[in-house]
Amino acid sequence: MPLSYMVSKKKTFTNNLAWFLVTLSWSIPASVLAVNLITAFNEKNIFAFGQVLIGGYYILPIAYTIHALPVMMNNNMIAMDSFNPALEDASRGLGAGAVQTFARVVLPNVLPGIISGSMLAIINTLGEYTISNLLYGIHNLPISVAMLKRFTNYYFGETMAYAEVVILLCSLLFSIVFKLDKKSYF
Repeated sequence: MPLSYMVSKKKTFTNNLAWFLVTLSWSIPASVLAVNLITAFNEKNIFAFGQVLIGGYYILPIAYTIHALPVMMNNNMIAMDSFNPALEDASRGLGAGAVQTFARVVLPNVLPGIISGSMLAIINTLGEYTISNLLYGIHNLPISVAMLKRFTNYYFGETMAYAEVVILLCSLLFSIVFKLDKKSYF
């Protein structure tokens, strides 16, 4: 969110470069991302605080974050671009500081867009199979891999139960966004 705020506020070379580097992961296929993470974290190194991350719990959230960051960044930038900067100027003109203006004026106005982007990233991550299949361990089986394993072993009931969990989670996320939007759609 801070990077989206900076990029939408000022179009400088460094801000545009930061946006480019964040969205660069869209051009990398999921399998390439997973293989590179396996190569990078299959031995102890300083970036993993001296730990091996492959086969553990932490490699999947790292991969999902890299994969979902462009979606979040672009949704946050759309929310920031739709914000009226005159409100921010009025807050500053009335004596509020930068942090107070951001917390009380900017954030409440862009929060539905930020939460919508988060929802899209979560839904995208729930269905991500390639990264999940290459990076999961014994103790952290993602739901997309569990669904396919059950389906290929002809356990259709369990597969449908997993699908129902995903549908309920997505419905919950949608209802949260609709509540934050404060409009009545139904």
